[in-house]
Amino acid sequence: MAEINVVLIENEGKNLLRFDIIDNSINIDLNSEEQESLRTLFNRLLNVAVNEEITLKLKISEGYNNVLFKEIAVEYIEQLNTEIKLIRDNWFSQLDNNDIAVD
Repeated sequence: MAEINVVLIENEGKNLLRFDIIDNSINIDLNSEEQESLRTLFNRLLNVAVNEEITLKLKISEGYNNVLFKEIAVEYIEQLNTEIKLIRDNWFSQLDNNDIAVD
């Protein structure tokens, strides 16, 4: 099982979740309604999850003190972990039911 580190940080007044996925990082701005980075993140996570089970591990950067965004981040990571596991399990279940081989 691969562990993907997610760090809650504050940068220039923005509360960010930094997802360190293999060889790059994706930042999600918790203060923004922009959706493109969320789509990019989810697609990247699913691409990794196809090859191996993953779990997201949240870390809070030293000195970070916004309690509301800490709570939001914890809930968000829990939900993402659940969703990724469900999608992966469902995908492999469908493959098993259709007798499709995965290389």
